[in-house]
Amino acid sequence: MIQVQTKLTPCYHSMDVYCVCGIAVRAAGDVFVINRCSGNRNMFAFRSCIDNILEVKKIDEMNYKIYMPTGTYVQTRLRLVYGVNVMEVDIFPSRADIDKSEGLCSKLGSHQLIKRDGNTVPAIFKPDAFSLSWSVDDADNLLEMNDSSVVEMRPMHSSYLLCSCDQKPNGGDPVNEALCSKEKNIICDVFPTKSYQKNTCHAKRRRRSLQERLSYIPNNFVEHKDRKKRSANNDTKVFWTKDQAKAFCINYMNESAGYKACLGVPNVNPENAIADCVADIQLSNSTVWAASSREGLKALCFKELSQNNTFQNTTGNDGASVVNNILSITCPGECNQRGTCRNGTCICDDDYGAADCSINLNDPPIVNGINLDSGGLCDTRHCSEAIVEGDLFLDRTTLTCRMQRFEIPYQGNVKYLETVDVEADHNSISDVICPFPTHRKRRSADPSFISGYKIAMSNNGKLFSQSHLMYILDSTCQNTMNVSGDIKFALKDGYCFINGRCIADGTQDGSNICNICKYKSDLFNWSKQISNPKTRPPWQCLRQCVQNNKNCDSRVSEFVNRNFYVDNGLFSYPTDDEALEMLQETQTTLIERGNLNLTRTSTLSSQHCHTIPRLELCEAAFMLKQSDTSSKEMFFDLQRYLLIQYERSVGKDDWYRKTDFKLNAFEGIKEKPYS
Repeated sequence: MIQVQTKLTPCYHSMDVYCVCGIAVRAAGDVFVINRCSGNRNMFAFRSCIDNILEVKKIDEMNYKIYMPTGTYVQTRLRLVYGVNVMEVDIFPSRADIDKSEGLCSKLGSHQLIKRDGNTVPAIFKPDAFSLSWSVDDADNLLEMNDSSVVEMRPMHSSYLLCSCDQKPNGGDPVNEALCSKEKNIICDVFPTKSYQKNTCHAKRRRRSLQERLSYIPNNFVEHKDRKKRSANNDTKVFWTKDQAKAFCINYMNESAGYKACLGVPNVNPENAIADCVADIQLSNSTVWAASSREGLKALCFKELSQNNTFQNTTGNDGASVVNNILSITCPGECNQRGTCRNGTCICDDDYGAADCSINLNDPPIVNGINLDSGGLCDTRHCSEAIVEGDLFLDRTTLTCRMQRFEIPYQGNVKYLETVDVEADHNSISDVICPFPTHRKRRSADPSFISGYKIAMSNNGKLFSQSHLMYILDSTCQNTMNVSGDIKFALKDGYCFINGRCIADGTQDGSNICNICKYKSDLFNWSKQISNPKTRPPWQCLRQCVQNNKNCDSRVSEFVNRNFYVDNGLFSYPTDDEALEMLQETQTTLIERGNLNLTRTSTLSSQHCHTIPRLELCEAAFMLKQSDTSSKEMFFDLQRYLLIQYERSVGKDDWYRKTDFKLNAFEGIKEKPYS
């Protein structure tokens, strides 16, 4: 199913005049909505994008095109009239719509007004019976229906394909081959456009996901009832006769260079535009709608320029392309008399902006909230930017996000930190994206539990809107609470929060297996894991301290990995200073990497003991000399002692009988380095 729905609002004083303020376009399982009606949150969003066959293009912040898979497209032009957000909607059908369309456009090609029940009505000045017959029930209202109903819409049939004729390389005539796919759109446009980002399509799903993981999702939408809207209105009379209205419309149209340039384009009838202009003036007794008829004719002109291949190759007397000549003198809204049209682009006067120069840059954009679909929350699992929603965001390089970072300690108060201005990524007039700036992490005695940004917006980088808060959290272990209407944050049971990360209870530190999360003991620091000799030998903790550490001295790493036995190590160096340096490096590494302290040492040079901190015992060992009988006796006493200790530890009573442990193993002891 392909469908276009519009929502109307009173738009001119107390008269019975209604304008379009919202539109919804559906193609099978895709639904795109623009809703700028009063009392509603402004919405530019894919409410559903199951089939991915709707293509939305942005011409500028005021003009958008929505392409359907048949080649039909809808063009919307946004306006501000007497403080009311309105839009003009043009539907440009394709050959696929002939004799198949219905609704306010009636059956294409029939030239009749056909009601929903199939009966026809005469083409009178106010065909209310025809119009009201096509009112939409609440259950079918694409702008108002709930999210679950939208996502359950029937998608395109799996066997349905969209095809277009292939063309020769570098352009050329179609050949007898077709390219077919489920996502093929037919788009022809002489104007450069930008694709509307579809990331908002998934916002509703993200909100539901957060609702499942968090206890409280706040409503952070702020409505600005006293906001001042800007519009370029041109009321000149209170009552108009038909002749007066026609004379005005003809003169008004001929003042437009773009209008006059389009008069020679095939299938563009200026009489229709003038007739529409006259009808609008007679209905409202106002000239404010005259621009709608003029811009509608220009839109039809551009449609013909895009789709008429023959005319695209036509040149004028000067040899230049007729299409390029028309585009070069045609500007949106004729720049609203606040700028100059140059090569198809408005060069706005000082303090004015937008593609048609209709917005005063001294008035900041209106901000209704940040990440409205998730209540101003940003889950670190899938969030790297802030989506700011409001109104009158202009697509220009001076569109600026002023972002002040803040941190909130656990059960503490907000601490505001540095402020950075970041260029915004314009999505539509109602929503922009602020990418997170990079910043240096600072160590604090009061570590952060929640972080976020206070964000304000500006169109000119000088005058900013009111600020709004966005909180960054990890819903894995962090939770939200409603405390007297204010949002507060807590840690979920079964988790520690260490160095800004969620750690499940019982999880070991990846860089030190001696550290473990014990949330009942310490929520924000690693707890020490007591080794069980039956399951984890002590040397595992020691070795873990030097593994995967690029900054670890290679000598320390080799000593701990190869020369530590249980919890005792042995090494030797040629000089006292080298041995001392090695001992100090090892002690420092073990403390920094695993909070393990080297507390006892034996050395042949006890004079250096006092230079080693944190030692509980430093004792001098002996050096055996071959000619010293007492030393020999001491050696055998030491041998017997070691044998007994080893017997007790491993249970082997015949180890010493199988080992050739002789004194002559120490011959030449003077040439051996000290231990």
